[in-house]
Amino acid sequence: ALHEKRVASKYNKAALARCKDVADFRVKTRENMRKGREAVRKGLQSMGNRIKLSVEGFTAVFGAPGTHGYGEHLLEEERGLHTILMDSKADMAQIFTKTLAKGRGRARIRFYAQEEQCVVDKVGI
Repeated sequence: ALHEKRVASKYNKAALARCKDVADFRVKTRENMRKGREAVRKGLQSMGNRIKLSVEGFTAVFGAPGTHGYGEHLLEEERGLHTILMDSKADMAQIFTKTLAKGRGRARIRFYAQEEQCVVDKVGI
């Protein structure tokens, strides 16, 4: 039952199975990644402020919970709260340009799925 709930969730809205073909999937994925990165960039530039970010954009950039090349992705499922922890410039460079990562050593990004908003609230060495 949990698997069915997750497959039907909005996190999978842009999944390949829900697209008309692979080309459509690629177009949607690129667009979601662009929008997701753009929202997090805004968050990095306006620390502590809530920034609009769709579930599809968040998922395209950060994927599922776990350990990734960019750092840790944690989930408090009952609250719908995702926390991304990037501990170094190298982690940030996995997702963002070196220019954006320059001068930033760490970042914590919180994503509130129900509100479709993210907050970047911790950057520094």
